[in-house]
Amino acid sequence: MEKSPQRGLNIYFMDGTSAQITFPVQTEDLYRRKLMIDEALKRRALMIEADGGLHFIPLDNVKYMSIFPAGDSADSGIIKGATFSV
Repeated sequence: MEKSPQRGLNIYFMDGTSAQITFPVQTEDLYRRKLMIDEALKRRALMIEADGGLHFIPLDNVKYMSIFPAGDSADSGIIKGATFSV
């Protein structure tokens, strides 16, 4: 059985702490991926099932998030080819 490629999510919180999450591809459907992101933004919380539990992360406590790999996105609102530093 082929192992699903892993994705990474780094969450940086307002208090200076951070969390790193790895997960398999959730869907290959680009439209479904966009719906998942839109839903998280609409409910203002990220819900993650990990390590046998369900974790709720209010977006109000998040400074920024980085998701890897970026992948190919058709969204015209994404700046591509940039360099990011904090």
